[in-house]
Amino acid sequence: MNEREQEARNQFWQYIVSLDEKFNLETKHLVAKDLAYFAGIFDTEVYFNIVPSHGIRITYDKHSEDLLKSFLSSFGGNIVKAKPRPERKNDIWVWSVNSDQAYKILKKIHPFLRNNREKARLCIECYEECAKSGLSYADKARIGEKHIELLKIASRNRNKDLTTLDYLT
Repeated sequence: MNEREQEARNQFWQYIVSLDEKFNLETKHLVAKDLAYFAGIFDTEVYFNIVPSHGIRITYDKHSEDLLKSFLSSFGGNIVKAKPRPERKNDIWVWSVNSDQAYKILKKIHPFLRNNREKARLCIECYEECAKSGLSYADKARIGEKHIELLKIASRNRNKDLTTLDYLT
């Protein structure tokens, strides 16, 4: 490892420690390394999207409940067994959270995301815009639709090559 890589690694871990303090993660017994672990899963396997005028929805499905129970104990939410389908040989379990709870999770996980950071930012931004008082259902729906279009663009562009230093900015 060269000197630049070592410096980047040190900066990254200093950043992680600062997040522990900034977000007071001990209140949920989550430390930055736990959030970094969950962020890795969020980047590759968890679905989060915007439901127009209803907020954010996060879902994660697996054949085994074990990892889903870890999400449940760390973030709350619900686990349900998906309806059986003839083409499926095994049961599927789904962990999900909505709106306020999903917003709080994305706020905590967002700094650790790499591939889906922009999608998370758009979900957070949409939620915050829709949470403003005095907005009608139609206004919230328009905000949601606008952000859904932005999510589609972000999904197409998400395969950018990020370096460790990009992570820190």
